[in-house]
Amino acid sequence: MAEIRLSGIYKEYDLHTYGLEDVSLTFADGSLATIVGMPGSGKSTLLNLIGGIVDITSGDLYFGGERFNDVEPKRRDVCLMREGEGPGGTAADSITYGLRLRGMPRGETERRLRLAAELLGLTDVLGTKVKKLSPLMRRRVSLARGAARMPAIFLLDDPYFELEGGDRLALAEDIRRVHAETGLTVIVASSFGDDAFLAGGDVIVLKSGRVVQRGGERELTESPADMFVASFVGPDPCVFVRDGDCVTGVRRSDISVDRDGDRECTVVSSDGKNVYVRLEPDSPVIALPFDGNAEEGSALRLRFARTLRFDPETGALLCGKVK
Repeated sequence: MAEIRLSGIYKEYDLHTYGLEDVSLTFADGSLATIVGMPGSGKSTLLNLIGGIVDITSGDLYFGGERFNDVEPKRRDVCLMREGEGPGGTAADSITYGLRLRGMPRGETERRLRLAAELLGLTDVLGTKVKKLSPLMRRRVSLARGAARMPAIFLLDDPYFELEGGDRLALAEDIRRVHAETGLTVIVASSFGDDAFLAGGDVIVLKSGRVVQRGGERELTESPADMFVASFVGPDPCVFVRDGDCVTGVRRSDISVDRDGDRECTVVSSDGKNVYVRLEPDSPVIALPFDGNAEEGSALRLRFARTLRFDPETGALLCGKVK
């Protein structure tokens, strides 16, 4: 019963102030998905709505074909992991908290604790106070708590928050492992677009309470719905230049310094390994590999290997990548 279907969901907080607007989504039983969007885009509202913490203004929510709009949270078999939250005490106490709260027999509780700890590499720290663990290990304790409880649906709200590069990758691998080993329906939410593809599965992009696009890494990278998706999603977002009656988007990995290139940019600085340039006067500074020196304010020629073209009025994609 872990398939989730949202049909025409609206969440109105105040008059004409919406957390979600006309959201229709389906999460298949046992699937993995990541929701990304700027703070305030509706990610947490969506997770809280699935968990029953937030009421639906209009529309319908179904679990396994059964309408769940008015079903109280304790009957939803949903586990919601929030950044920075979780029971205190030792790692073992935190992992088994939900099991003990539900009156699970001691033998089964200990069995699930052992399996979850092995899955997340926590066996050696079960007796350690959670507050003494590193941020990554605390996230693993939270994942283990969900894995031990085995809910139908596991929701992770901003799990990568305040983790640095290597730890973010490690946690994403942990999320994939929990999903693969347990078969739970797992939905991850993140405020950072570069987290979109870390855990795998479908990616859903939210903006101002609406779904902008849903798809896999290739679709969102090669055919983003609009300039927002192109500039927000993934580790190599687009930068933009105006080209006559359209806007051209290009990713940093598709830009090279080439004296025969058909684009010109202004040098901000260089350090012998990289040159820092602006494509247009008001565009952000980007770094490009360059083994020479270039004077501040001088011009360099660039070549764009692949580009995307957008409507300057609506921001919508006009055509896909071109060589």
